[in-house]
Amino acid sequence: MHLLSNCFADDAAGDFQPMGIIEGRHAIIGSFKEFRRPWPWMQHFADVLDVQADEEQGVAEMLVGRIIPGNSHAQDGTPLYGAHYRMRLRRKYEGFWQLTWSEYRPGWFNANEAPEL
Repeated sequence: MHLLSNCFADDAAGDFQPMGIIEGRHAIIGSFKEFRRPWPWMQHFADVLDVQADEEQGVAEMLVGRIIPGNSHAQDGTPLYGAHYRMRLRRKYEGFWQLTWSEYRPGWFNANEAPEL
């Protein structure tokens, strides 16, 4: 959780289904801890599907596909995703970005039909 905490800006917020909208890094990490307490073995796996950055402004958007182990590819080998995350980031300093917004959207799609940023 400590490493995850550094991923979020102090003023971060997001729509974290099924918990809903949460504001502030402290509240986000606290909610993650409480939500995961009954399932300490639960992990998320993901692929970054798209990143669009405005280097001059120091902001970026990122689309991440959630990989579901055991159901990660269609029969033709195309990657499958069970949900996606839309994220906004802000550069804190050179080479270090933090999340300012994250939202989780369940729903299956394949790599050829990924949502757009």
